[in-house]
Amino acid sequence: MPVGATNTQELGFHGDRDRKTDERAIFRLMLLGVVQDYTIKWQFQRGRFAVRVQRITPVEVKENLRHYLMQYKFGDFADDALRDIPDDTVENALASAINVLIDFIYDEIVAKRKQALRTMGELCRNFTSDQDFREAILAYLQESEFSDELREWVNREFDVIGLEAIRDLLQRITTLEEVKRLVGTTRRMLDEDPQNVALRYLSMCARVRSDTESDPSVLQETTALTIQIDRLRENIHDADGLLVAMLDEVAARGSALLEEISNVTLRRAGTVSFARRLLRSRHADVQVIYSHSLKLLAAGALRTAKNCAYYGAQRKEDTHA
Repeated sequence: MPVGATNTQELGFHGDRDRKTDERAIFRLMLLGVVQDYTIKWQFQRGRFAVRVQRITPVEVKENLRHYLMQYKFGDFADDALRDIPDDTVENALASAINVLIDFIYDEIVAKRKQALRTMGELCRNFTSDQDFREAILAYLQESEFSDELREWVNREFDVIGLEAIRDLLQRITTLEEVKRLVGTTRRMLDEDPQNVALRYLSMCARVRSDTESDPSVLQETTALTIQIDRLRENIHDADGLLVAMLDEVAARGSALLEEISNVTLRRAGTVSFARRLLRSRHADVQVIYSHSLKLLAAGALRTAKNCAYYGAQRKEDTHA
């Protein structure tokens, strides 16, 4: 078809399962502007989609994708996502745009839904009384004095926000009621941006300071934070320092929880550099930290020796002898 022309195509499907799968694909093509509209026709146990399609240009495909991404992200993110989409033919543009769209949906949209379900499950699992549950729900749903400030953090990298901004906000908190509201606000903001390290770190700090948050709640949040920091090491200026700062916050909760969280942190994000940092910190005398750090250093030394050309040559000489 020439650019701008429309046509209606019919696609058959069998059963409700096929309908849902095909309808999901058609809807995503609507986001890219290729499909204008569709209806479903039923006949006995079979059905058909009547899909109205339009011939558009590669530039229009990219603009439609950009419009969709801009509903969730800033312009820089959209520009980066569209950078490698070709504009030589509509077929090539669509193939690349579909990959970007699907990756975004599952990396961002599905992650948000999982985080929201996780939050609701956590609230139901951890409450100790009807009053605590009511207060936690209200703190989660209502706007607080922290909402406007934290909304500016959404979709921003950790180094753009910085650890000092987090500490500055925490220093302004003077009452337990403020802590409760901060926990609720961070929960809601993380529903919008589950991969945000700054929001996750602040959420962990707020839970550590809250008398109503249980140890399992703190452990769950610090575990999620550890995994995120380790996964995003290349994007964080001082990832090891941030992990040490996390343990500093947990230490205020008590030695038992510190040992448990240190065990999780070193197993999930342990590196030689992190082990050295810990052995120079005030947590070096914690048994779990001391023993795990020594193991990481020993493993690092062994790996270095195995990869050393000198020792490799020595092994060959010994074998030959």
